[in-house]
Amino acid sequence: MTTSIVKTDLPPPSTLASLLGRADYVRLSLTSDIDLEARTGPVDGQPTATLDDAWFVRMDERESRSAPWATFLHAVGFVDGFDEPVVTSPVERIDAARGVALTQSGSIYRLHGGLEARGGGEPPVDHLLALARALLAWGYGRACHLRVGWVEPMIAPRWGGWPRD
Repeated sequence: MTTSIVKTDLPPPSTLASLLGRADYVRLSLTSDIDLEARTGPVDGQPTATLDDAWFVRMDERESRSAPWATFLHAVGFVDGFDEPVVTSPVERIDAARGVALTQSGSIYRLHGGLEARGGGEPPVDHLLALARALLAWGYGRACHLRVGWVEPMIAPRWGGWPRD
């Protein structure tokens, strides 16, 4: 089941860290230049969508407290046809020269304005709520103590976004 963002009386999250009630299994942080450089390389193929107002978020996850951390980068931003930000599958490679990113699912996103136009600092609240929605959909709600009042179930399942009415 996927979820959709709703506005509630709960105070909205203000930082990536504020999304998680606990960080035993998942940690979120802003990506560093080193994170991005580690994924730099050529991307073949044409973009399937354009990502606007993009932020790259580092997600470290593990299966148990004794397990090693695995690191993934996700892009969060607006895609034509969706009213709210989408969260991509993990970013595999970024071609800075072409301004595109390849995700684990095989999607190629054009980065509007190129990599230099990516957001800096904490993402806006709509981007944070999109991450909360994704974490809940990926099964991390209980492990992270997500405040589910930020999101609610949505009837039409769709990876990474919301269809426009």
